[in-house]
Amino acid sequence: MEDQKKLFIRLEVTWWLITAILAVIIVLPIYLKVGSYPFLWDNLLFIAAFITFTRLIFFLRYTLIAEKKNIKIILFFLCLLMVFILIQKVNQFQIYIDEKGMESVIGAISYGEKAGLVSYIRKEMLFFGIGSAISAILLPLRLLKSIWHDVNSKR
Repeated sequence: MEDQKKLFIRLEVTWWLITAILAVIIVLPIYLKVGSYPFLWDNLLFIAAFITFTRLIFFLRYTLIAEKKNIKIILFFLCLLMVFILIQKVNQFQIYIDEKGMESVIGAISYGEKAGLVSYIRKEMLFFGIGSAISAILLPLRLLKSIWHDVNSKR
């Protein structure tokens, strides 16, 4: 049992490293070209939430919280809160882009780079923003199923 716990800890650390590396790879082109990107932390939140929530939806059995009913209940309610936070942040990004335009975010870049970067930023932010919100909606359902299974399997 102790070996299994060590394996789950190593697996969790590995997943967090993968998440951090992917977040850096995805955000690095924006950061290198733009510099002071006003949605940097929101973007990192979207990427981390999307990867983590999706991982928990499919691989909950292989995590440290698989047998911890109280943590799953807490996470259930935190996910409901996260849905509203993530949707609000996607909405703030959309409003900012609609009112000020992407040019205010990008600044002075050559026209050839500007078109590609505008498309990349918009698609990447919306993909991870909406994906994280959807996974934050689905994760509580998965947690509820897991809690239900835990309660009913002990009878």
